[in-house]
Amino acid sequence: PSLQAQEDPSPKRIVLLPVVTDTNAGNDITAFLTNALKKEVHIPLNLTLQAATYILPEEIYQAMAALQINEKTLYKKENLQRLASALQADIMAGFQVNNAYEYRFYSMTNDTFVLQSFVSLTLIYYDKNKNALQTFQDHDSFMDEFSLTGTLSALTEKTCDRLLKKAAIKKSLFPLSPS
Repeated sequence: PSLQAQEDPSPKRIVLLPVVTDTNAGNDITAFLTNALKKEVHIPLNLTLQAATYILPEEIYQAMAALQINEKTLYKKENLQRLASALQADIMAGFQVNNAYEYRFYSMTNDTFVLQSFVSLTLIYYDKNKNALQTFQDHDSFMDEFSLTGTLSALTEKTCDRLLKKAAIKKSLFPLSPS
């Protein structure tokens, strides 16, 4: 049997929420999470296919202001539902950094530099077709001799990848069914 895309004539409205953090995660972590989400919802040849409309950040912030939602209250379920409705979102996703830190110190006992890092992320994902607002949480930590694989950015990348795999956003964008 061949696979065919389910046809929906109207383009999907995709909303990428701002990364919310109360930690000192840094701009590089925020930028990484934003770019990872953009890559996840990227539709090749979208200018030709017109399968999706990506809602501009200005429009998202305007809707948030009109609904009196700020970044601290954005990820409350009722606010996400109100925002999705106001923006007529088909797909809405965003990351929240729950906790993140990286400490480097010298261990005189082992005569080496030690790296201690931790990241905890939540991925919020709304799919209008499933009428579902889901949250996925994951974390990672490292404490050992300094290694690039234990840095905050490396842990964030691994945690982000696991969350995106759990959410399966691409399957919502490219639904295939046997014909």
